[in-house]
Amino acid sequence: MKSFALERERALEQTEHSASVRRLRQAVGIGIVVWTATGLLDAWVTSFVAGSRLRDLLTLRALGLVAGLLTWWRLQRRDEPSPGVLTFLDLGIFTWVSVLVSIMCISLGGITSPYAAGLSAILVARGITIVAPWRRGIWHLGVPAASFPFTMLVASLADAQLRTQFHDRTALGLFVTSLIFLVSTWVMLTLGGHFAWRLRREALELRNIGRYELERRVGGGGMGEVWAAFDRTLKQRVALKTVRGYEPGSSAVVRLEREVRALAELTHPNTVRVFDHGVTEDGLWYYAMELLHGENLRELVLREGPIDTRRLLRIAGPVLRALGEAHDKGIIHRDIKPDNVFVAELGGERDVPKLLDFGIAQPLMGDEPELTSPGWLVGTPAYMAPEVIAGRPADMRSDIYSFGATLYFALSGKLPFPDLSGEALFDAHRDRVAPPLSSAAPGPISPELERVIERCMAKNPAERYSSAQVLHDELRSIEA
Repeated sequence: MKSFALERERALEQTEHSASVRRLRQAVGIGIVVWTATGLLDAWVTSFVAGSRLRDLLTLRALGLVAGLLTWWRLQRRDEPSPGVLTFLDLGIFTWVSVLVSIMCISLGGITSPYAAGLSAILVARGITIVAPWRRGIWHLGVPAASFPFTMLVASLADAQLRTQFHDRTALGLFVTSLIFLVSTWVMLTLGGHFAWRLRREALELRNIGRYELERRVGGGGMGEVWAAFDRTLKQRVALKTVRGYEPGSSAVVRLEREVRALAELTHPNTVRVFDHGVTEDGLWYYAMELLHGENLRELVLREGPIDTRRLLRIAGPVLRALGEAHDKGIIHRDIKPDNVFVAELGGERDVPKLLDFGIAQPLMGDEPELTSPGWLVGTPAYMAPEVIAGRPADMRSDIYSFGATLYFALSGKLPFPDLSGEALFDAHRDRVAPPLSSAAPGPISPELERVIERCMAKNPAERYSSAQVLHDELRSIEA
């Protein structure tokens, strides 16, 4: 039980960390705009303050702008910075800017400079986006705040005029007043960030759906969301798919129920497993399935590039066996595509494929209603079979077409008909032959594999493989 509690705590910390990255990115982005715009203030102030030079201030502005842009660029990258790197970026950029403003103060009145108010503005800019416990807030806001008195004291060792100000009661009084306002801002923002963090933490901990404790959102779409959740009964983490705000019998709820029923009938290990389903008192429909770690085939190709033939065949074989079981039970998937082939890490094994998303699956025969009105298409156009586009019923050979288009994308990194959309894409799938895979793929493709994919994507369903099992056997002969 302790290990599950630790897992849950780590999940909450990861959720908070991702949110912190987004908030800091927003704060730095806004700060860059404001920092650049206040260069106009420099021009106005130096026009009537003796001894100040606009060039010096603009140089300091440029140093701050470069640091801000570099920090923003790092926060924009796809790989999130670690907590340590995030702390360094956070403290680094705001402390650096605070030091630059403090240096500006030296040439604009010293310890009595009106620019001292800019330090409070910097704290506010950071504080309004900080959601952190007070122990962290003290440092994240305190270090930039302390840079003003520290910079002034260090500079006074070398600047006689600045040193004289510290012996002038009036100047010293103004300096202490600025520090009081600065410290007050620091304390209030630290406490405000702590209260916001506490409320957010409690909200994350209390979000429950039945026996499931929601941890983090891992996906979503027009009808609902998918959450990583902890099942308090089974003592394991699951993926929870939800649909909110739909009445019983609506198309969204029918799709959810149909997916649950389809998955419940399927036992193949390469089909995602379903554990439970239900509806809450406030009308939230849900079902729980196994939580997978990895990425779908589209994400894998986008990250690594086209997949080599041997690896793809290892992935394709189990998916075809899972699809074959569905076909044997009279279930047509109707949305085979790279997004619905998940390449998981499971039990220490890599590249364990799972077939996902039976939400628009349809029985081959039966009395179940269609989920769309006549004339509407279901599926993903980039992988849709010609007969489905033409409005004819889908059958297992329609899934074979979509599977062939999926293999085409995985091996080439390109869609069968790239740069087309709308009616032009529909027309291409219906009437045109895709460019040869050997010309689209960056590496060599065996003629046998190319012929297999061409047969999968034949315009006439009768010319395709008659079943997933036949296609599986054909691919195995190539692999051998």
